[in-house]
Amino acid sequence: SNINFVRITNLYVMRRIVLPLFFILFSLSLGYAMPDTNYDGVFYEEQTSPEDEDVEPEGERSLSQPFYCTISKSDGLTFLNFYGTIKEYLIEDPISHIPYISFIDESAFIDFIFLETGEHRIKLITEYATLVGYISIP
Repeated sequence: SNINFVRITNLYVMRRIVLPLFFILFSLSLGYAMPDTNYDGVFYEEQTSPEDEDVEPEGERSLSQPFYCTISKSDGLTFLNFYGTIKEYLIEDPISHIPYISFIDESAFIDFIFLETGEHRIKLITEYATLVGYISIP
């Protein structure tokens, strides 16, 4: 009689707890196998001093040429029209522009981006230019 009770209890635990837990964990793991998520970004060369600014005849400041990129987990940071080597990746508060983390390794930067949510200001430092853009991660 006790053996049947233990067997019935084990079946109950399997059906009510273990199997649903297994299916939940399995479905969560499928999310990691989904196609790669991409974020599109537009970066501009940061104006560092008044001498560096392009000024229109009317006195209006013009933006530099836009640099278009895609950020993905598998391909990293891919620019369509920028060919410089990035030396440092900074992530800043979008309002105060205060950096809160920096990377010298692109893969660490990409890993961090895909763990974050919200809006971020990204600054990419190269040998000859500093590019700035914003990214919004849902």
